[in-house]
Amino acid sequence: MIDAEDRSFVNVQILNKNKKIIDLCRTSLCTVAGFSTGVLGCTGYKGLIFFVLFHAAVSFFLLLKMGFDLSGYTASKKDGSLMGFFFEGLFGLALTFILFWTLSYALVYVY
Repeated sequence: MIDAEDRSFVNVQILNKNKKIIDLCRTSLCTVAGFSTGVLGCTGYKGLIFFVLFHAAVSFFLLLKMGFDLSGYTASKKDGSLMGFFFEGLFGLALTFILFWTLSYALVYVY
């Protein structure tokens, strides 16, 4: 028999809203980082290092805002760990970063 203490209720709408907010924060800040990297003139591995550091910083500050407790903000098994949270959506964000990085670099240094 299940005890009353073991029961947990999850509001799926709120979890979806939290996920959308986290994705919006990461995507918009990744766009800003891509523009910044291009304007600074970073090429090659410097830009890659900038992206990795930026993504780690954004993920860390999101975790800090959540109090390092993912259970109230995410529900899937992959998101249950801190490493899963750090690597979530990494490749999609990398493509966004590269798009705005190359765009801003071309606008500032090529044209």
